[in-house]
Amino acid sequence: LQQAGINVWMLTGDKLETAVNIGTSCRLLNRSMTVFTVDGKTKEETKALIIKHKAVYERKRDEGAVTALVIDGSCLDWALETDLLDMFVNISIGCKSVICCRASPLQKATVVRVIKDRLKDTTTLSVGDGANDVPMIKEAHIGIGIYGEEGMQAVQSSDYAIGQFRFLYRLLLVHGRWSYIRVSHLILYFFYKNICFTFPQFFFAFYCAYSGQTYFDDWYITMYNLLFTSVPVVVRACLEQDINPEVGGVIERDLPRLYYIGQNRTIFTYKNFLLWWAAGFGDSLVAFFVPFYLYAEVAIDSNGYQMGFWGISCVTFTCVVFVVNLKICLHTMYWTWIHSLGVFGVSIGIYILFSFGYDILEDVHVYRIATTVWGNNNFWLIIALQLILCLVPDLAYRFYKQHYQPDPATIYRELAFLIRTKQAVPDIPVEATRAINKREPMVLHSKSPMRRGDDNQLKSQVSLEVEDLDRGIELTPARTIMVQSSIAANSIRF
Repeated sequence: LQQAGINVWMLTGDKLETAVNIGTSCRLLNRSMTVFTVDGKTKEETKALIIKHKAVYERKRDEGAVTALVIDGSCLDWALETDLLDMFVNISIGCKSVICCRASPLQKATVVRVIKDRLKDTTTLSVGDGANDVPMIKEAHIGIGIYGEEGMQAVQSSDYAIGQFRFLYRLLLVHGRWSYIRVSHLILYFFYKNICFTFPQFFFAFYCAYSGQTYFDDWYITMYNLLFTSVPVVVRACLEQDINPEVGGVIERDLPRLYYIGQNRTIFTYKNFLLWWAAGFGDSLVAFFVPFYLYAEVAIDSNGYQMGFWGISCVTFTCVVFVVNLKICLHTMYWTWIHSLGVFGVSIGIYILFSFGYDILEDVHVYRIATTVWGNNNFWLIIALQLILCLVPDLAYRFYKQHYQPDPATIYRELAFLIRTKQAVPDIPVEATRAINKREPMVLHSKSPMRRGDDNQLKSQVSLEVEDLDRGIELTPARTIMVQSSIAANSIRF
């Protein structure tokens, strides 16, 4: 949890010595830390200890030392008073670990509430297994209860319930991370697909003298978000996975290094929102103006009849539906048969069936339009041109980002590919220009092809050293991973 950038506080009712021993055994404390202990008998003694520790903490912080705080329950009451609260909070949030021992249920909830109020951008999570943890669980942004021998009160008061504390690792670093990716992409994609759908109607207003005439038929407008584009985005929001955490047991051990995407808000940003908005605007331009100028005066049958208003509307709407559904395919990283069913069987399939079914009704605006337009060869040429203009820029951008500026998740996907295909890792070292601790893209250059190798040898080679990962990542684009192989240690550095 600490490797993932999560500050861990232990609020317990045990006495100080027991709490310190537990913290040491679970590596919440270690010998390299500077531990500040607050165990004063009176308020004045507690205040003197906090002032003393504050001066030492500021000096250690400037030196880059790792610090921890241990405070007794009686001192915690005084530390949470107005005159000492600011100093206590400043020291606590700067420490890597905090242990509050002999804390009552009310004190636990108060500590959580203080952190929530003082650090507005911080998300708090409380984990407990007993009735004395219920106030803390309710106070935090997210509460997790553990099924244990102390009853069901904690579970019943929590947002999530787990059977053992070790399941917290996967709940946060796997499912929590996936949840952020899914929700962020869901929101961005909803904006994109509705911008792509709405702007052609806005463009048409300039050609109809702002008369209020709709560019699309009313039932097409109704079905767009209801059936034609809804299922693929819901399937992706439920099933999307950017990496497989169980490949070779290697990636799962280093999941903490990929947890930064939610903490740094790397996906749901103003930049990404503007990029998706621009993509929707550009695709709407293609969907409207390409058929409007290239297809408006083209004969669609042997009698010389031209397309007409509702024919061009049909071409534009078909382009929007196809582009919106195919673009989500480009951005999906975990593909299953459910995705194929949602995109081609439900969204596009239902659109085609609806178009021909609605086409036979005589009292609608688009009577026999779909049959006439879809049976014309020029229609398919226009659709193909629109798909190329809308999708090729996305393919080029994704190719560049994945091959020349990959993020850590892309690198781990390359590692998973090597393990899955049993390919050995090249041993030519290449210097990377970004460190993983900076959480930034890396500019990479490929120099060595991959070689086939023994599966056992590969698994023994692919061991991510924590010290090496802290110093930086070295990887390649495409199907090649840049590593610096250490034959003596039988390991590789990324």
